[in-house]
Amino acid sequence: MVEKETSAWVAEKRNSLAIDCRSCAGLCCVSLYCAKVDGFPENKAAGVPCKYLEKDFRCRIHDSLQDRGLKGCMAYDCFGAGQKTTQIFRSRGDWKENPVISAEMFRVFHRIFQLHQMKWFLLEALALADAEGSKEEIRSLIGENEEITGIVPEEIGAYDIEPYRRRVNPLLKDVIRKKGGGFIKGSDNRDFTMAILIGSDFSKQSLGESLFLGADLRDANLAGADLSKCYFLTQMQINSAKGDQYTKLPSGLSRPQNWVPQEKSR
Repeated sequence: MVEKETSAWVAEKRNSLAIDCRSCAGLCCVSLYCAKVDGFPENKAAGVPCKYLEKDFRCRIHDSLQDRGLKGCMAYDCFGAGQKTTQIFRSRGDWKENPVISAEMFRVFHRIFQLHQMKWFLLEALALADAEGSKEEIRSLIGENEEITGIVPEEIGAYDIEPYRRRVNPLLKDVIRKKGGGFIKGSDNRDFTMAILIGSDFSKQSLGESLFLGADLRDANLAGADLSKCYFLTQMQINSAKGDQYTKLPSGLSRPQNWVPQEKSR
């Protein structure tokens, strides 16, 4: 086995894409456009801080998001772009203490979000690719991704992401086509790529090595389902679905807190 394909190497790469809100300057709560109809507290323009964002960049209503039905806030995941952006701007401050850099900081955040998302999918594709040539191309794209997010902020903000995306997307499609073509009719393995699965019932089902790239899982019932071997699932998809303490998830994904029944205080 090639060293770069060891589970420890993949786990390290995935861990770098996990969110760490305590190390972020509240970038998702400021830089993004939000709509109340999508489960956010209010209609908010991009670049305007959420009214519930505190001075220390914590959310004032974080503990009551579920009670308020704020599914947009609960589901959002930035693939670690928030803390990454905050870190590379550390020497220059943040959008609040140094407003001059706010536009550039938000632009870098959006670029890194997209790059980290593609990196997550490339790591998934590496496990599925059956030809060494394809694996080498995937490794090269992952390395290039890390080089891009490691340059100075000004260059990240000005970086044209589309040429890179145009090399990533066909490769992902090819891997999915080859994997999906090998599925046996009637098996647990299914291709849900880009499928609209809102409110679907997968409770207590074994989903084998099913593919979920870009699938909409909002309010899908995953209670007791086994997704441990599925591919191209993201934390945002999992956060938007409904599951429980018996739902089995792939390595690298966390069980949302609201899935586990909370003991009521006496």
